[in-house]
Amino acid sequence: MPYKNIEDRKKNNKKWRIKNHKEIIIKQRKCGKELRNKVLEIVGKVCVECGCNYAPALEVNHMNGGGTRERKEVWNGSKTKFYRAIVNGTRKTDDLNTLCKVHNAIHELMELRKMPGTWIAIWNAEKM
Repeated sequence: MPYKNIEDRKKNNKKWRIKNHKEIIIKQRKCGKELRNKVLEIVGKVCVECGCNYAPALEVNHMNGGGTRERKEVWNGSKTKFYRAIVNGTRKTDDLNTLCKVHNAIHELMELRKMPGTWIAIWNAEKM
């Protein structure tokens, strides 16, 4: 149904979004998970330190640090834009790897913040 003025269209779009809010959220989450899985296919599906292959525990790691700064400065703070650039091939992946959340935290503490000491984390899939 064509609208004679843009305000009517905006009003009806807003009503539709309110009415279909739950379905919109479900679709956005599904698309987000699919995009993240594509990125993991490209960068790696296992933690390079411990071999963890549990997808919800995996993170894309900037090997030299600066991931947050890159997202803020280049991708306007959007992880989705960052992921899309990886999938589209406009963002190279030679400085990225995959780490589990634990090893990514250890990487930040030991290598980027130069915290002294030794940390050991072991992935045991049998206990899941």
